[in-house]
Amino acid sequence: LFPEGYQAGLRYLAGGPAGLDGHCLQVLSPGELDPGRLAPAGLLGDLEFLDAETGRAANVTITPAVVAGYRDSVRAYTATLRAEALRRGLRYQLVTSDTPAHELLLGALRRGGLLG
Repeated sequence: LFPEGYQAGLRYLAGGPAGLDGHCLQVLSPGELDPGRLAPAGLLGDLEFLDAETGRAANVTITPAVVAGYRDSVRAYTATLRAEALRRGLRYQLVTSDTPAHELLLGALRRGGLLG
């Protein structure tokens, strides 16, 4: 979820050389899709999150309503990304980072039309 947005990246992929197929493969961890998976008893209370990409920390209070809102936001974000990719003529596939490589290559990519 890039603060500057994903539109420039999609424009770049869609504007590639003629005759090449553009593919958008979105990889999210299971915890990004469902933060409840991060802790067996649930992810609730006062926590400090550390952004693995920027190193920035954020103190937050997690409630069931916050988790539900987060899930809704991720669903909306991925749906919009998918729609934007398809609108630009790109193929789109969402996979989780725990997908085994053979399943990714033989299953998910084939189902998404990324492999023949």
